[in-house]
Amino acid sequence: MEHDELMQLLESEEVQAVLNEKYVAKTEVEKIEAKKNQLLSEKKKVQEKTKTLEEELGKFKALSEKIGQMGYDPDEKLAEFIATLETGTPEGAQQQKDLAKSIEDRLVVQQRTHEAKLKSLADEKDRQIAELKDALSNTIRGWDAEKIENALNQELDRIDVLPAHKKVLKAAFRNLAKVDDDEDGVRGVLMTNDEGLTIPAKDFFDAFAQSDEGKAYIAAQTTTGGGALGGKGTKNTIDFTAERGKALQQKDTEKSVGLAYLEYRKKLQTRH
Repeated sequence: MEHDELMQLLESEEVQAVLNEKYVAKTEVEKIEAKKNQLLSEKKKVQEKTKTLEEELGKFKALSEKIGQMGYDPDEKLAEFIATLETGTPEGAQQQKDLAKSIEDRLVVQQRTHEAKLKSLADEKDRQIAELKDALSNTIRGWDAEKIENALNQELDRIDVLPAHKKVLKAAFRNLAKVDDDEDGVRGVLMTNDEGLTIPAKDFFDAFAQSDEGKAYIAAQTTTGGGALGGKGTKNTIDFTAERGKALQQKDTEKSVGLAYLEYRKKLQTRH
């Protein structure tokens, strides 16, 4: 397959559909972050309003306690004080006292109702923030899984693992891979080797390619003679056209693209 043919295959609707399904738009995480920040801001406003109400209630309680310490009933004396200010007659004082008591009772009910609403609102904001955090974590985990899958495909192709073995090797190595910062602080895919050390994926697969176990899965690098990739009379011979046809019949676009890439590399080797 020539370079133009490979590019045409990669730009086909079928391949693009697969690629579009496998990647999550970065804007989704930005929307989640924006929503989370909005909820945090609203929660802060609720907390500030609650603090103001608590301070006002504290002042009222302090005044009531001071009246009580003087030997008087705080509710009664506050009502009498209001009545004295508004009228000097006993009847007026009693009316004002009753009115003040009624108002105070309504204020207490309103205060409790408001506090209950504030608590309910704060709890709801906390729940929404928790859900957004979970959604963000799930998105990041999805990105990490995609990054690992891409790194395994890239490294197995780089060391020329035969297509027939890729699926088995990816399943074997997937649990050894993770996304983290390397020694230079660069985030990427790291692998755990036989010694339990965490190393870059490139170093891990370089070591695997040089091992006896790894060589059994890797195509020969020469273009002629025994063991050559696609060479005549060898066990590694691949009929790329036939294999791509099978992959397309099975709707395995990823395998078809991989075979096209290997055929392209083989042609480049034969030209040199």
